[in-house]
Amino acid sequence: MPPDVPRSGRSVAAQLVALICAALTAAVLIGGWGLHIDTLVRFRPEFHAMMPATAASFMCLSVALLAVSAGSPDIRTAARWSTILVALVALLSLLAPFAMKVLAQDVTVAFVTKDRMSVGTSFGLILAAICIYALLARRGERYEYAFLGAMFGMAATLSILFGHSFDPTSPLSVPGFAAMSVYSAIAFALLFLAVLLECRHQDELDD
Repeated sequence: MPPDVPRSGRSVAAQLVALICAALTAAVLIGGWGLHIDTLVRFRPEFHAMMPATAASFMCLSVALLAVSAGSPDIRTAARWSTILVALVALLSLLAPFAMKVLAQDVTVAFVTKDRMSVGTSFGLILAAICIYALLARRGERYEYAFLGAMFGMAATLSILFGHSFDPTSPLSVPGFAAMSVYSAIAFALLFLAVLLECRHQDELDD
């Protein structure tokens, strides 16, 4: 078995942030949906909920990020497949409303008025999955792609956190992100921060 990648302070910080993200989304999944604690699902009654598939996707990506420094190729391969799975789930979430519209208009109305994975969340998960997949590939040129993707994701996340109202009835609610949960936005900030820290760690190894 090949040795583990040496760990720096940035790598440890990246793994810690990824663990926090995993813990947050696990709390939503287990405490919110499992134990029916509504505050852990939607923060405030008028806000949209973080859906179970969204929480599970964040958990998968967080665990995959933890595998970046793993020495075992099998672990990294499994982590890469988990990022692909998350990207597929997010893509299906994007396509579902269009499929429902084709099937029946009344079904579509019922679908879009319920809590769901927002368009912004779906695109964010796909971007995060690509970034983490690039890190897991362990090819120098791909670290740059992961870094640029994470920078874009972090900028978008901060814009949503500080410039968007999570109350869907507010005029400050940004179209495409209206159904995003505040927990999803926080999880994105943590996840992209962890990716950026891991990218810096990989740069240190290449120097």
